[in-house]
Amino acid sequence: MSHLKTDQALAELERTLRVTCERLSPSELSPHRFFVAWHGVITLMFRALPPPLSTLKRELLALEGVFIPESSGSLWPKLTLAALQPQRRLSSADVDRLLEVCEGFNERLESALPVRVSSVSIVHYTQQSLERIEQSRSFSFKNIRTEERWRDISPPLQLEVSSLLATRDPMITESERAKVMMEGRSIRHYRHPQEGWSLIVELPFVYQELITALSLEIERRLPQSYEWLSPQSRHLTLRALN
Repeated sequence: MSHLKTDQALAELERTLRVTCERLSPSELSPHRFFVAWHGVITLMFRALPPPLSTLKRELLALEGVFIPESSGSLWPKLTLAALQPQRRLSSADVDRLLEVCEGFNERLESALPVRVSSVSIVHYTQQSLERIEQSRSFSFKNIRTEERWRDISPPLQLEVSSLLATRDPMITESERAKVMMEGRSIRHYRHPQEGWSLIVELPFVYQELITALSLEIERRLPQSYEWLSPQSRHLTLRALN
């Protein structure tokens, strides 16, 4: 596995996570909105990372030689929910329909409760969707004494907001619209056999009722266009490791 070539490198990463997680506290992820990302991928965005997860990512910078540099996909906190069927390409009108549907459901998302995060996991997967995982190791946050500090904090204080997140609003630019309409990330991309390692927050079945309703409405407006990933595989990627 590239950049995690030895058991020693993996052991070093696990040791860093174990030590860091001992002093981190459980926290919460607040949902922000449903969004249509590049290539038409349907996502659920969180407001950003709470301080414990941001701290963990900073600690991993000391291990840059162990794994690849961070990609743009993990710079903004999100769940990947669905991708286009092979050979399906979005038109500009399709994008408008998707944005309209997402905006309607975002009103319902405002009343959704935050998701508690008390651990992270290293996973060895054989599909980029993480619907097939060969190996998983979990690291729990142990410092419960400071947990209350990360609750009910307003977004400007709670988050290190990425500029990417700040630009993702319902009124996308023409340049952004063109990227949403780009081909290249159909469901085959996510389910094609590919081995790798990632550091993630596991979020199986999160917001299941709301996401199911969203999928049904998108199917009604754009029939046979999307394939939805397994709810059991839902996760937030903190860092791709190779």
